[in-house]
Amino acid sequence: MKFIVKYRTAISKWFAVIILALLLISTHSWPEDSPLDLSLEYGGLLFIVIGAFGRVWTYAYICGRKTDELVVIGPYSITRNPLYLFSLILALGFGLASENILIFPLILLLFGLVYPATIIAEEKELAVRHGESFLRYQQTVPRLLPRSLTLVQPDRYTIHLDQFGRVFVDSIAFVGLFIVIKIIEELHHAGILPSLFLLP
Repeated sequence: MKFIVKYRTAISKWFAVIILALLLISTHSWPEDSPLDLSLEYGGLLFIVIGAFGRVWTYAYICGRKTDELVVIGPYSITRNPLYLFSLILALGFGLASENILIFPLILLLFGLVYPATIIAEEKELAVRHGESFLRYQQTVPRLLPRSLTLVQPDRYTIHLDQFGRVFVDSIAFVGLFIVIKIIEELHHAGILPSLFLLP
């Protein structure tokens, strides 16, 4: 577990390289603009948009507070790990948009390998730092999947713009990756990129 947490960024990068390689050398066998093709494409885009904007929403609450405060409002009032939840939604969106049956399980494998260990490690640290406050929070709010969508929202909230601006740009860039996936797909259909194998 410690190895995974320590090297999670490197592991994620290696998975990204494998996924990019699969996109460059393979494509799907079903017709372009078929119902299946459009469902995967637009379903993936919907997940990507939800995931990207969910990450922006989450960072608005956590930027500048992650190490000092226990944030329990906004998205943190329905799940203890909203950033990882929206990252999962985002990744599933890319899995759908890729229209590649090898990439989707690779993404699930990456999340199953990295995120549970990371969440457990972070929660142990939060328990040490915040003591009883975190233990009470842990008992009332689920770890990942919300049981209720009833939000605890403040009337006013201060956002640390110096950190939030960078995070906002990073999250919106994920939507741009959808365009990259579609460009690669079109290059395959045009015969510019070789399709070494077709996936069912």
